[in-house]
Amino acid sequence: MWDNFGASTTNSAANTGQKVEAFLSRHPGESVVENRSTPVLSVLDEISTHIEQLEEFGNDKLNGAYIELLKKKTDHLKLLLLKSFENNHENILSSPQSKNANFDGQMHFEDADKAVKYVSFAVFIVWIAMVLAVYAFSPIETLRRTNDEEFLASIIEGALLFTQLIISIITLAGKCKQVSGFFVGALVTQFVAGATSVIFAFCKVPVLIDPITKCEVFLIRWCEWIPLAFLMAFLVDIISAENLNQSLSTGLSQGLSASAGILLPLSPNAIIWTVIMLVSILLYSKLFLRAFQKHRDYRESLGTGFTFEEKDHSHRAQLAATMMSMCAVLWLSLVVCYFLEWVILLHTPSYKGSFGFVNNCLCNVLSKLFFLHAITEVHSELFDRSSRNEGRLVELRQMLSIVWENSSDVLAISNLCSNGTISTKVSPTYFSLVGLPEIDTFTVEQPISDFNPSEVGSSSTNIDSTGKVGINLRKTEICELMKKAWNAKPGLILYDILHEDGTIIKCEAQASRLNNVLLAVIIRDITERQRRFDAEKLAVSEATARLKDAEVNRFTRHEVKNGLLAAIGICDGLQEAISSLTPNTLVHNSSASDTSSTISNTTHWVKELDATLNDVLEMILFEAMARDLVHGVYNPQVETINLVDLFSHLRGYEGDRFPIFTSPSPLPSLQLDPHVMKYIHLNAVTNACKYGKKGGIVRTDITYSAGQITVEVINEPGPEHDKLISICPKKARNLVFSSGKRLHSNISSSANRRVSAGDGAWIMHKCSVCLKGECDIQFKTDRTVFKVCIPVNDAQDMEKLEQLKKNTLFKIPPRTWGVAIDDSVIQRKLMDKFFSLVGLSSDRIVVQGANPSEILGFVEKCTKIITDNPTDHFLIIVDENLEVVDDGAHHITVSGSKYVEQIRNSLDFDLEKNTLMVIRSASDSASDVAIYEKRAHGFLSKAPVHRVKAIELIQPLWVRRFGYESVSSSEDELT
Repeated sequence: MWDNFGASTTNSAANTGQKVEAFLSRHPGESVVENRSTPVLSVLDEISTHIEQLEEFGNDKLNGAYIELLKKKTDHLKLLLLKSFENNHENILSSPQSKNANFDGQMHFEDADKAVKYVSFAVFIVWIAMVLAVYAFSPIETLRRTNDEEFLASIIEGALLFTQLIISIITLAGKCKQVSGFFVGALVTQFVAGATSVIFAFCKVPVLIDPITKCEVFLIRWCEWIPLAFLMAFLVDIISAENLNQSLSTGLSQGLSASAGILLPLSPNAIIWTVIMLVSILLYSKLFLRAFQKHRDYRESLGTGFTFEEKDHSHRAQLAATMMSMCAVLWLSLVVCYFLEWVILLHTPSYKGSFGFVNNCLCNVLSKLFFLHAITEVHSELFDRSSRNEGRLVELRQMLSIVWENSSDVLAISNLCSNGTISTKVSPTYFSLVGLPEIDTFTVEQPISDFNPSEVGSSSTNIDSTGKVGINLRKTEICELMKKAWNAKPGLILYDILHEDGTIIKCEAQASRLNNVLLAVIIRDITERQRRFDAEKLAVSEATARLKDAEVNRFTRHEVKNGLLAAIGICDGLQEAISSLTPNTLVHNSSASDTSSTISNTTHWVKELDATLNDVLEMILFEAMARDLVHGVYNPQVETINLVDLFSHLRGYEGDRFPIFTSPSPLPSLQLDPHVMKYIHLNAVTNACKYGKKGGIVRTDITYSAGQITVEVINEPGPEHDKLISICPKKARNLVFSSGKRLHSNISSSANRRVSAGDGAWIMHKCSVCLKGECDIQFKTDRTVFKVCIPVNDAQDMEKLEQLKKNTLFKIPPRTWGVAIDDSVIQRKLMDKFFSLVGLSSDRIVVQGANPSEILGFVEKCTKIITDNPTDHFLIIVDENLEVVDDGAHHITVSGSKYVEQIRNSLDFDLEKNTLMVIRSASDSASDVAIYEKRAHGFLSKAPVHRVKAIELIQPLWVRRFGYESVSSSEDELT
């Protein structure tokens, strides 16, 4: 399509009717559009403008600067193409020479052309000077006119030379600016040779006799040959010379060689004559050396040319080799004629004919005509600006064709035609973009009346019943895009294209006016870029949400949890105080029945308050855990728990409606995260009540075997259960355990839909994954089964723990110290109670943190206690965040885990091996726990202190630190 690109544009612009003029009034064009975002498009715009001007105005308007501008633009385009093409096209264009327009080893053609002009004029001046000098210094007796044979030969020679000269001049009439230096050199050569013939025909000429050969020497002939020998050798050599000096050297060697023709008849003796002849032959032989070098350079340049500059480099080398060989042969013919005349005179001394003169005229005519023809070819093929420009245009069209055929982007050229329509050609890449087989030509024609801005976007792409878009209907997409492109302001156009498989392809289109009637549009697939942008946006959003949730969790776990724990501790203390009261200890004016009733009511409401506070605490911990699970940063807090006790104490879900069955029975205690297990079971039971049979039985089956615990929550069928059964099990499973998806919302009417986030089952799935388990849900005919399978600790360890619990009650060895520090009064009382519950005597319990001095001096005091009792065991519990308030003016926070780290570093191995140092904190995120485990021996999460709970918390930590053999056995119950 590019071959008639500019011509079709010019013709269509000239013949456009009234509709075209009206269209142009709405869409004023520009020859050059500034500030383009696409570099290749920008260069294409400028080069297209140059092409139009070249083809419109022809060679008459060309000049050196304009051609050089086109050359630079073409080189720029090549560099851009080299960077933008795919790997399979790079090896076509990326040759080493294509990145540099001026090739190493050859002069730039403009420099060579300019040098030839100067040298040609200088040679012409030298010829005139030599002719005048010969006439000035030649003796009068040496002057004579040519005889009849010589006169006739001179007339024929001059006629032929001047005829050819006139024809050449007429050919270039009106194109003086395009005459290259090489053509000037050829004209000078032709004129000097022809003028010499005229001198021979109509003037007396000096003639000398060679003392050795006895031949006549016409000095005017040598006045011609000496400068022309220099000029012809110089012209041929500079075609592919590396520098000017090299060509001057070649020309001078031939000029000096020819100057022997004047010096030989002046030689006083044979020795000098011989020396001059040998020097002349030696200088002349350089032509053969240069011819050999030129042929070698040409062979090396073969196979390296693709771009215009590369082809030009190789062609210059070829012409230089051919011309140098021809030049050597032509001058060799004159040398042969010279010695042939000598041989004739040696054998026939009495010969007085004009064989030598006529022979010289014949050789001179043939050599000059051949040389003029060859130099004219060099001029037209290498140094004529029109020819060079034409070659560049051919290369440019080829390169544009490569872009058209192989560009990864879709190119569309929209042309305003003379018949009042707009024709758009789309590159073959469009079909691979939309998933259709490629075709050579895809053209869409639209009437100008369709390009009303108010109608843009009114059409739509039709889709057949198979979901595919046919090739005929693709024209609708292109038409709609062209409407937007012609009416849009400069900039990017975002546009969606429908793929054959039904997916949406996000595209951006860059429209650019090449002139008033031509629009180029580059369509680029940005689907992957959009996906990356969406992914980055989602990642930033998730990171921001994670940071916010982390801050919320930090506040919830530390501040809120600490406050609730303190309130629960107060309730425990109040409950113990009330339980110790008797009617006799109360006021005597109250009746015994009233007092007993008051105690009973108070105890009831205190228990309710305690239960409510525990529920609030549990809810807060559940929410914090859910946030960590969503972001994948939750670290399971494994404890030894009884699942039956854990599941049977869900408030609101007790009684015969929620039975629990276990296998084996009784179920052994297991090491699991109680919060995760309780969250899974609570959500499963809640969903069973919500979507199952109203008031139906919700059964929980717990099975333990082979290191795996399986929990099944089974409910009776609820409303629209038959629709749930009809759904593919895999699809139903994916919907249930997906974020923001509710299975019942897809099958229920809008009136019966429940309002919820739809994330409960998704978080339950994350809970199971957190414990390295898996979730499943099954919709059967008579029931719905939610199932979760979770691996537990090694079976041998579990059996060993269970056997230990059956045979003996866990008890810390008697000679064990309990050391704790906390900045809260309530927490210090709870720690004192905790040590008592695990069996430590009161004289071995040390609880610090009542004032700043106790907090700041804890490391020293704890180290002293351990050092003073080297054979005892130590249970050291340290609060992580220790607030130090000095007179209310200074407030600092001390890290308890760093205190523990300092204590461990200060103790030797024998003392440190008897200690169990744990961090107690409300902040139990994965990152925080990792820090605690690194600095201490373990971690205890803050929780309400109860007798059995305290023992279960400390037992796994103690066994992990000291082993089973350190656990003491006793038949007595703990008091």
